[in-house]
Amino acid sequence: GRRLRAAMRRAFETALAEDSLPETATLTIQYNLAQLYIAEEKFSKATLLLEEWFKNTAEPSTYGNYLMAVSLAMQERYKEALPFIRKTTAQSEPRENFLTLQLAVEYQNGNVPETLEVLKTLAGHFPKKNYFTQLSYAYSNAGDDVAALAVFELAYLQGWLDKEKDLLSLAQRQYALDVPYKAVQVIQKGMQDGLIEPTRDSYELLANTLLSSREWKAALDPLRKAAELSTDGGIYVRLAQVYLELEDWASARKSLDAALEKGNLKDT
Repeated sequence: GRRLRAAMRRAFETALAEDSLPETATLTIQYNLAQLYIAEEKFSKATLLLEEWFKNTAEPSTYGNYLMAVSLAMQERYKEALPFIRKTTAQSEPRENFLTLQLAVEYQNGNVPETLEVLKTLAGHFPKKNYFTQLSYAYSNAGDDVAALAVFELAYLQGWLDKEKDLLSLAQRQYALDVPYKAVQVIQKGMQDGLIEPTRDSYELLANTLLSSREWKAALDPLRKAAELSTDGGIYVRLAQVYLELEDWASARKSLDAALEKGNLKDT
């Protein structure tokens, strides 16, 4: 544990201070001591040691590059960390800890295409909710809404979307990309499972998706609930328009009366 690490660190520091070791032994101790410094969160000390180690090492190992990237990234020296973490991932098979560090460093350097590529690799080799949701948002930021929706739908099918924010985001994407019938299913199931709160906004989104699916009668109930929860009469006007579409004149008039009574209309 901690005591053993501290004892090893002191022994390595003493050995280096004596400066009487062969070069090979010195390099080994520098490398091992740097790891101990990182474990103890002494990142600047680790960086100085690793700089010496790199100067005298003809072919730095993959893990050596990773250690340097960690020590620099933990000091928020992201620009300096970038070449080391890129060498790390280029020299190895996909490893989650290597890739997550590269993701953070690429993002902090503002490298949008590279961040997207790292996320694609993480999602492909280590499929988890956070990688899929991050990848979806990254596609959105890159302007590829179709790919963003596809990734989000994969996450939904895996059962990873269990928060209201994510479910509503999925439904809004489906609605925006003209697949409202899928959005209807997402919202209805989310409400049934208690994951989506029955609010004005969620009822209105459900109504919109039903209307886009030309399910006029099915849209009446969520529109009515949204109108009841609204602070203005605008949704009652929309409800009246649906009743007019269905040629239910009496209900349309009642909805318009309710709209006027609630007030705050754009055009009384």
